Amino acid sequence: MKIGDTEMKKQALGNLYNVLVEDERFVKLIIKIGDIVNVVVQFLDSSDIEIHREASNIVNLISGFYLYKGFWLKLGLSVL
Repeated sequence: MKIGDTEMKKQALGNLYNVLVEDERFVKLIIKIGDIVNVVVQFLDSSDIEIHREASNIVNLISGFYLYKGFWLKLGLSVL
């Protein structure tokens, strides 16, 4: 997926993480939307270590909510 240059991707992922940490209601919102999480998961394959790290932070944060375990299973991921 093409979303700007590398710096824009890092900034977008960092901002998303900050918003999710700020209020867990946003975690619920992006789970409902679903496509955002799919993009974040795709970033886990990035060759850029910073993009990979930012995406990992988001996945780790979301996986900390047991309530969303079914969501990860639906995506075919077992992160818990």
